[in-house]
Amino acid sequence: MDDRLRAYADLALSVGLNLQAGQRLFLSAPIVAADLVRVVAAAAYERGAILVEVNWMDDELTLARFRHAPRDSFEEFPTWRTEAMLAAAKRGDAFLSLRGTDPALLKDEDPALVTTVQRTQAKHTREYLSYITGHKVNWCVLS
Repeated sequence: MDDRLRAYADLALSVGLNLQAGQRLFLSAPIVAADLVRVVAAAAYERGAILVEVNWMDDELTLARFRHAPRDSFEEFPTWRTEAMLAAAKRGDAFLSLRGTDPALLKDEDPALVTTVQRTQAKHTREYLSYITGHKVNWCVLS
């Protein structure tokens, strides 16, 4: 294991999140960060986390949707994701988000569809995000 990854994981969990023994960790990350996710998960368990749940994101799947899905399907949102995030927030889980998405990923896609996806996501995650913005749960974003 790369000592720098471990140090980064320890810093994120101790300072960024203040992860406590007995707490669960809800971790969102791009699939390309799998090595770091494994290090963070191991470090979280060593700190006493009782469960680490990972919500994977994949730029290639995002592009596949924009390029091939029916145009009238962009208001669809996976309800299981909303339910999982809200349940985790209500339980008091810690939330760590690793960001590594290409900022230009959707530059060639229809701006109206991008806006539709953003609005749909905002609508479905509003209640969950109130826990984050209201500082009712431990949360941290790394990039």
